[in-house]
Amino acid sequence: MEPNRTRTCTLLLWLMLGCAAEAANNLIVPGVSIGQSHLGKTGASELQKLPVPTASEGGMSQSRQVWVDPKSKNTLYIYTAQPGDSISVQLIRVTSTFFCTKGGIKSGSTLSQILRQYPRIQPVGDQRIVYDDRAIGIAFEFPPNPNQKSRCLAIMIHPQGQHNYATTEEVRSVLGSGG
Repeated sequence: MEPNRTRTCTLLLWLMLGCAAEAANNLIVPGVSIGQSHLGKTGASELQKLPVPTASEGGMSQSRQVWVDPKSKNTLYIYTAQPGDSISVQLIRVTSTFFCTKGGIKSGSTLSQILRQYPRIQPVGDQRIVYDDRAIGIAFEFPPNPNQKSRCLAIMIHPQGQHNYATTEEVRSVLGSGG
């Protein structure tokens, strides 16, 4: 099998099934993990299990990596920082509907559905397209001018108590950098 095709198949399997065959492969745990990808130093070691990213961008002790499923166009975005000698995953963002919270929230859920389960989310930034619950470490991206029926484009997790998110525009920027 060709190296690119092998890499694509590996990514497809990872995006759809996670790294191991267990029930929690698709679970989003705010402030902790999405599927088999974890925040913090544990997550950094797991990055080595992933195929080469579609694009990456790094600098000043940080990196942004994006994997794109060529068939569905779903993306996985991981932001890492390197404080001192170790790498730490600070943000994981997914667009695939495969991943969901314990309560069933996933990309494609409406703002109304998400607010019922995460009533403390607040819009952040000037565009107000990202809603974040900083305390527990979960954020949701919506199209511009979201209303109760607007569907979530992506779900992000970040360390609890921190404010960290990436928009579709930022993902496109990394993909456009060709890194």
